[in-house]
Amino acid sequence: MKNRISVPEGVTLPETMTGEQLQAVMKGDFSSFTAPAPAAAEKRPRKKTGLRMPKPKKMSQAELDYSRLLMREFPGPEYQIRYEEITLRLPHGTVYTPDWVVTRGPTVIVMVEVKGAYKLRSSQGSIEKFKAAVAAYPEFHFRFAQKDGDNWITPEIYGHKG
Repeated sequence: MKNRISVPEGVTLPETMTGEQLQAVMKGDFSSFTAPAPAAAEKRPRKKTGLRMPKPKKMSQAELDYSRLLMREFPGPEYQIRYEEITLRLPHGTVYTPDWVVTRGPTVIVMVEVKGAYKLRSSQGSIEKFKAAVAAYPEFHFRFAQKDGDNWITPEIYGHKG
């Protein structure tokens, strides 16, 4: 059964609330929200506060398909194959998160960027970040895998081979 809260007229609840504010609302106490809403001309950008949960990781079909290849290439319990497990800081403050990271104990074996048969320009940004990561981290082994129908194209292996 869902709890329904009736918000009094003239009360505007913020998009995010602290735990104390949420508890007060659940008890029917709206006293901290009774200030009138600012006029449209007076609105200022809202400061993001409160609890925010990370977005769940959702892999594409191409990433799922490539994971099966990685499991065959790196069998056994000594290898860990993880999805979007690490994020690398790149020059100029940008970041890059490889789709797959294969480790053996504390050692990174390979980081893999997976692309389906992309035709959109939106893929170009992740390809550029991949190239920047390869240049910034020559000590790691990177792989670019692109799906073409039922086949995988991995034209180049980048970086140091561990």
